[in-house]
Amino acid sequence: MCLCDRMNPRLTLPSTYCFDNNDPNSKAQLWDVPAKGATGPVRVINTNLCLDAGNNPGNGSGLKVWTCYDGLLQQTWKRGAGNSNTFALSNGQCLDVERGSTGQSLLPYSALENVQTWQCSNNGDVQQVFYTLS
Repeated sequence: MCLCDRMNPRLTLPSTYCFDNNDPNSKAQLWDVPAKGATGPVRVINTNLCLDAGNNPGNGSGLKVWTCYDGLLQQTWKRGAGNSNTFALSNGQCLDVERGSTGQSLLPYSALENVQTWQCSNNGDVQQVFYTLS
């Protein structure tokens, strides 16, 4: 699954199918992310725009791309260590694909899907698993 910035900051953010590397839209899915086990912003590559969970992130809070601010709770994500492929905020909320977004368990998802924050799961919930390319 690819997380794609719709190239329009300050809108809610969908997750979407992966663009081919030769597609002009592929740059919209490139992010700088913290190293495994580290904490920091998830930033649209070569910009000052970050993945932002809003003023009061909780279950069902939508995500947006917003100007980066150092140390802002809603922009500070901890990337899972080891085999964990999650991104969590310090308040126990994780990056999450809305459960009702698709009836398929395909990687990548085949259509636009909504992302949100949701209480972090400890059971390997596929809605909270995100793979990155090295």
